[in-house]
This record gives sequence, C-alpha cells and structure tokens, in this order.
Amino acid sequence: RNVSDYANGLDVTATHLTRVCRQCCGMTAAEMLTERKLHAARLMLEAPGQPIKEIATSLGFASAAYFTRFVQQQTGKTPTSLRAAAAKH
Repeated sequence: RNVSDYANGLDVTATHLTRVCRQCCGMTAAEMLTERKLHAARLMLEAPGQPIKEIATSLGFASAAYFTRFVQQQTGKTPTSLRAAAAKH
C-alpha cells in the first residue's frame, strides 16, 4: 500500500495526509510508511526460518531483489547481514 491508498481510506488527499503527518510527526506520510516497512522487515529478519523471498512478498515487494535494494538503501546492509547480526545477539 502507498500513501494514496491510505489517503483514500481516510477520505483525504495524499497531499493533505502528508501535510498532517509532517505537522504531527515531523515526517511525510511516505517517510512514515518507509519507516514502518523497514521496522516490519527488521522484525521478520530477526525471526529465524522465514526465507527472505517470503518476507519480501509479505511486505509487498515484487521480488527479493527489490526488497534487498530497499533494505540496503535504508540501512546500508543487506537483509542477510541484518539477519546474521540479529542472530548474534
């Protein structure tokens, strides 16, 4: 889901939703969605057993490659390295 989907669900424009999010939280709606998706990804990667491809699909990514690119852009690390780091703790 994207900002427009959430805005439609709230019966407001995407611009209005972004403005309100920025006023309330200091982030745009898109930034909030990115943070939420990254948080969910980290939680799923910390749990053993679920393949990265399944995590990618469950979070709405078209492929594991897009998911990997997203995680690397946001964290500087691959999903595999995040999983390995979580396993050490």
